[in-house]
Amino acid sequence: MFTQTLGITLDGVDGLLVNVEVDVHPGLPMFSIVGLPDSSVRESKDRVRAAILNSGYDFPMQRITVNLAPADNKKEGSCLDLAIAIGILVATGQIPQQTEQMAIIGELSLDGTTRKTHGSLPQTIAAIQAGIRKLAISTDSIVELEMFQTYLDTIELVPVTSLAELANHMSGKQQIKINSRVLEPLKDDDIPIKMDLQDVRGQVLAKRALEISAAGGHNLLLIGPPGCGKSMIANRIRGILPKLTNQEALHVNQLYSVALPQIRSQRMLRERPFRAPHHSISIAGLVGGGVPPQPGEITLAHHGVLFLDELPEFPKSTLDHLRQPLENGTITISRARYQYTLPSMFQLLAAMNPCPCGFYQSANLCRCSLQQIKRYQSRISGPLLDRFHMYIWMTPELGTTGQLDSPIDSSSSGESSATVRKRVEQAFEIQTKRNSDGFTNAMTGPESLSDWPIAANALDLWEQTTILRKLSARSREQVIRVARTIADLAERNTIEMKDVAESLQYTDSASLPLLYV
Repeated sequence: MFTQTLGITLDGVDGLLVNVEVDVHPGLPMFSIVGLPDSSVRESKDRVRAAILNSGYDFPMQRITVNLAPADNKKEGSCLDLAIAIGILVATGQIPQQTEQMAIIGELSLDGTTRKTHGSLPQTIAAIQAGIRKLAISTDSIVELEMFQTYLDTIELVPVTSLAELANHMSGKQQIKINSRVLEPLKDDDIPIKMDLQDVRGQVLAKRALEISAAGGHNLLLIGPPGCGKSMIANRIRGILPKLTNQEALHVNQLYSVALPQIRSQRMLRERPFRAPHHSISIAGLVGGGVPPQPGEITLAHHGVLFLDELPEFPKSTLDHLRQPLENGTITISRARYQYTLPSMFQLLAAMNPCPCGFYQSANLCRCSLQQIKRYQSRISGPLLDRFHMYIWMTPELGTTGQLDSPIDSSSSGESSATVRKRVEQAFEIQTKRNSDGFTNAMTGPESLSDWPIAANALDLWEQTTILRKLSARSREQVIRVARTIADLAERNTIEMKDVAESLQYTDSASLPLLYV
């Protein structure tokens, strides 16, 4: 007898609907699975056989063929176990065929109980997009979906603890209570800020640049000698970034559901991602790849920040792989048998010393030769440097007595992260409503720039200064984008001359002591 059930697996970071076709005919006992299954799917034969027998049903001693359609897509993971087992029970007449279409997700233990599988969120989203109205899924996996009731209320979730329970439900012997609206809604509770901007003494210019960078999504490069506070300031961007919107939170949690399920299972991710990989990271670890292909750090930083500390210590070839994702907001991984396009719309934040010893053009004596300095700085290519929107040269702060400020001084050091975040969130809301594509000022298309009102004297200053500095077309655009963010922070509709003037002090890499530029 022939029958089919509907399962869902993963295709990269997206869900893939799979028609599980089961054919059972008399013949020599054989159990084969076709349709490009990987090793974990092929091993499901033993799990399914033991689960059916231990659930009190008969396993047919006949020729069993399972086809996973579409057959030209590789099937990975153990989430098709339950769908295959139900298909065999229906094909052998042990349970009736369902008249209503229902998708099934779940891994089976040998005793017939279900196990949690990663990627439940993108799989559920794929079912919703395909118009599926009912989804049978492991009870443990439903916990992962509990924060998305607003989006998932169009599908009925059938919590399953075992194969026998689902089979009895389909046979009408014992109905499972369908929970269509038992999940908790999204929560916007404030998360305590652990690293506050008030911890940073002085560095007013750097903190102002960090605020602008966070508000407009601008890439920022911090340069200075060791110990001046580059990493300290960079890490505090987490406390001033605007919270994820509901749609952004859905995308981010979908990615983490596949790539880092151990993080996603602990909590609902409402804060923007902050990824800070070590400089020894491989190219595949940064941009994605491997077998099976996995998202890299740039994808895990989607809608968030990628922080590269000690930037010149990263291999030059690794850094140059960032150039295209920074422009397009996506990364395409192409191999002989597959091609995946992964999202990578992130904000790049980096810190570096100006030379190998770190004290070039600082109060301390630099021990590096000019050749060593040039070689060290040239590890960052010109095209990558051009993709930074803002540059800040930092020096150790001096107190009122002329001595270095104490990092453990308890006196106030400016605004708190909570205060700055309010301004950032307000500016973020202004620009996402204004920009036709809904993106931040740094990521919106070039066609939006012409729609931004700009004062005549501000336009003259921009044209004259950018021509004088011989900036690239990309850098000329970034001056206006940063000025637009500065105006948004001040709640001004028109970009004024002072906005452009402040933007120019952040957006010219030639003004920094970098010899090779």
